[in-house]
Amino acid sequence: MSGLWMLADLTPENRTTLLEALAILLVLVVVGGFGIMMIRRRLNANDEPEASAGFSLAELREMRDRGEITSEEYEITKRRVIDKVKSNLASREKKAKGSGGFPAIPPEKEEPS
Repeated sequence: MSGLWMLADLTPENRTTLLEALAILLVLVVVGGFGIMMIRRRLNANDEPEASAGFSLAELREMRDRGEITSEEYEITKRRVIDKVKSNLASREKKAKGSGGFPAIPPEKEEPS
């Protein structure tokens, strides 16, 4: 309560200085919040799934059946697609586990893998 009386006793020059300081502080808070929002957007954009190769295994199979690719090309491409999917899943699991800190489940309660 005594702080409010101190504000009432300020001289006009001190009030102007106080208002300028509060305005600068407000601008810094707004700019900082905007910066944090932009950083979070950029980090969350990296978590989005990668674009697909442009075709699925079913489309590959159809291409093979139509004679557009050979059986050998089909097998090689199918293996590459499967390997890519497995590596993406492994990297997502690694991200989900985290990179340090305390484990979500205490070690004695973890299920054996």
